[in-house]
Amino acid sequence: AVALVGADVSAERAKEAKLLRVSRFYRALSDMNAALGRLEDAHALYQAACEIAVESGQARLAWVGLLEDDKLVPVAWGGPARDYLQGLELRMGPDSGRRGPSISALVSGQPSVCNDIESDPLMAPWRERALLFGVRASGAFPILLEGRPVGTLNLYFADRNAFDEQLTDLAVRMA
Repeated sequence: AVALVGADVSAERAKEAKLLRVSRFYRALSDMNAALGRLEDAHALYQAACEIAVESGQARLAWVGLLEDDKLVPVAWGGPARDYLQGLELRMGPDSGRRGPSISALVSGQPSVCNDIESDPLMAPWRERALLFGVRASGAFPILLEGRPVGTLNLYFADRNAFDEQLTDLAVRMA
């Protein structure tokens, strides 16, 4: 009976954490909409998106990458895990073995989510680095210009399974 009570409490805590994360991200989206009204410079807007995702959305890392030649180049970032980006190289091309969520989202124009970095083969090349920075889930959301992807908004969370359908939809709207 004790094991069942423990499982019920754990499940309830997980449910509460998800509700809190979604609530915070609604706030982040609201903050982002306010920033859209006051910021005209694209770089300032990207930086605001990262800061809002970290402060209001409680992401450990948020960064915006834009496509330059064949590389996805970070142009704005924020969060306690921002050093994760140092030396990170993300290239387009045929080497699908190094095509993680960010490049996948850029190529497909669709969100690419990894809810368990420890076990997802998509994150194998970056797994050790991500875990070192306390990141357990990541998502990449295409930034579209006239209907085509030009970059990605990338969000990283400390908790596994951070991205449910609701949070993914909110992140798509933020991007």
